[in-house]
Amino acid sequence: MLQTDAPSNTAADAPTNAPKTAFRKLFDGAWRQAAERLGERIGARQIPKVLDRRDRVKRELRAIPERMQKVANQASLVLELIDDYRGGSYRSIPWRSLAVASGALLYSVSPGDVIPDVLPVLGQLDDAIVLAVAMRIIRGDLERYCRFKGYALDKYF
Repeated sequence: MLQTDAPSNTAADAPTNAPKTAFRKLFDGAWRQAAERLGERIGARQIPKVLDRRDRVKRELRAIPERMQKVANQASLVLELIDDYRGGSYRSIPWRSLAVASGALLYSVSPGDVIPDVLPVLGQLDDAIVLAVAMRIIRGDLERYCRFKGYALDKYF
């Protein structure tokens, strides 16, 4: 009879949950640095656009339904944050957060968004969803800014 090597079921053959390797740590650090650099490049281009369209952003925020008012308050807070960042009085925010916030604000006033604003309710709904998701992503940074300004968190969150 011919004997074959059967798979062994020893502990050495079982998969392990090894801690992160040095390569993985290096990769994670490089990914974070690349995201920060990309956020800085995008944010540097978007911030002047948001400031140029400030009145339109505010007008769009007033059109958001009452139940979405906290998102509108957060978006107004972002406009103030961008002013303070540009003026140099507040710099404790990563570029990627500025890029996310600026991109969401620009999307909300852009005539070329997914659902045109001329469609009642639906046009504003996609803008509100994009704003809500963006504000959720940068919530921690917005809360820190709110505390920095001495504002009541319950008005915004």
